[in-house]
Amino acid sequence: MKAIRTTICAYAIVLFTSLGLATPSLAGSSDFAGIYGALHASVNGVGIDGTHTDSNGEKTDGMVGAFVPAGGAEIGFNIPMGDVFFMG
Repeated sequence: MKAIRTTICAYAIVLFTSLGLATPSLAGSSDFAGIYGALHASVNGVGIDGTHTDSNGEKTDGMVGAFVPAGGAEIGFNIPMGDVFFMG
């Protein structure tokens, strides 16, 4: 019962927060003119499952994998070109 009540409260908080933060966006290209900067980061990963059967018929399961963190920075300048288009 406590888990159900906690779940319902969590959904209510998310719903009320999203309704309070939802506003229409009325921005033109001139609102984005000028210098900008950005930072980004991600973690990329891959994994492969496999099996091996030796000469005695014994089966061995295994997995190999790795992950690689990646990141970067960006700086630039936006030039408005019309009401809704800009070039960076």
